[in-house]
Amino acid sequence: MIIYLIRHGQVDGSTTVFNEEKKCNDPVLSELGRWQAETLGKRLQKYSITKLFTSDLKRAVETTQIISRYLHCEIYVTEDLREVNSKQLELEIVQAEIDINKPRELIPLEIRRIRYFLDVLFNEDNNVAIVTHSALIQWLLSTLLEIPFKNRSLIGPIIECGITQLSFHNGNYQVRSMNDYSHLEF
Repeated sequence: MIIYLIRHGQVDGSTTVFNEEKKCNDPVLSELGRWQAETLGKRLQKYSITKLFTSDLKRAVETTQIISRYLHCEIYVTEDLREVNSKQLELEIVQAEIDINKPRELIPLEIRRIRYFLDVLFNEDNNVAIVTHSALIQWLLSTLLEIPFKNRSLIGPIIECGITQLSFHNGNYQVRSMNDYSHLEF
């Protein structure tokens, strides 16, 4: 299975939209962000992606809906892929000295929801795309690459609509490419 981790497109920074229900900012895509998603969708056509998973925040859902026009596959929306508070996550990791293999009940809630999603995801046999947020992608990569989350800057910034490819076979992960945004012509 190949997992395509994708950051949502650029957001419209002209308005601040706080979602009371979700307790976070929830802006929509900018015009550039919609173009990024269109361009990404065209590129992803050459991959055999059978499912799209997305955060339930507007910017990720909108990016996924645009991509799906090119892939013609099901979209699964989940709060498990919602943006994480990177400062809070770092604090929880340091306090708990997180080991990804610890029993679920010993892992803080912010990480537990992501871990649960991964447990479900890794039972898939097909190639999937996950549209989510920068800090969550950094956490996944830092965990898989065994880089302390506080040193996540070593991974570098996650570019809007950039693609990180992970392969997962027989319980082993391999990073095939990181943050590829060659489809975006600047």
